[in-house]
Amino acid sequence: MKQSLFVLFLLTFTTKASALYSTMTTGELLSKKQYKVQAESQVLTNFDHGLNLLGRFEMNLREDANFIGVLGFGTTDFQAEAYYKWVPFPDVDQQPAIGLMAGVNTARYEDVDEFGVRFHPFISKHLSIDIGDLTPYTSLPIGFESRDGQLDVPIQIVLGSRIALNDIEWGAFYYEMGFDLHEAFSYVSVSVEFLLER
Repeated sequence: MKQSLFVLFLLTFTTKASALYSTMTTGELLSKKQYKVQAESQVLTNFDHGLNLLGRFEMNLREDANFIGVLGFGTTDFQAEAYYKWVPFPDVDQQPAIGLMAGVNTARYEDVDEFGVRFHPFISKHLSIDIGDLTPYTSLPIGFESRDGQLDVPIQIVLGSRIALNDIEWGAFYYEMGFDLHEAFSYVSVSVEFLLER
């Protein structure tokens, strides 16, 4: 076990990657008095390994929408993202939540500047389990990214889950895997969420 952790540590901290594009959200929306912050780490699992650390902020905009802001650094020198999260179909009865995260991003990696527009359609469903609440989700992130004048269209498929344990009142945990479909990368992300009130 210790050897496996050591190998993971070496892969995480000694290699390079241009890592961003994670979804890290479900169809759950915040009330006007709530906001949340997340601390995320992301590791690439295919070419060009590396680690980024990201901070996420989410707040309510209206009954069916939230704002999400993201700042990050690490192997990707800098990244900033802003999203409008819209959930027109909420999670009720047997119906899953269906929504869209849409926004803009900018990043810098090894003297390459990137600017883009991103769309993350997603679906999620809240489940009650013995140890708490589980909200699995899937997304198909699509971007239109300009990298030094060249247009790329990265596409991934994302599988993840929010896990809120019964004994923890302050927030939840996320686990997410992204798989490269076109001009993107594969990754594993984990994050911790802190739910706060004004």
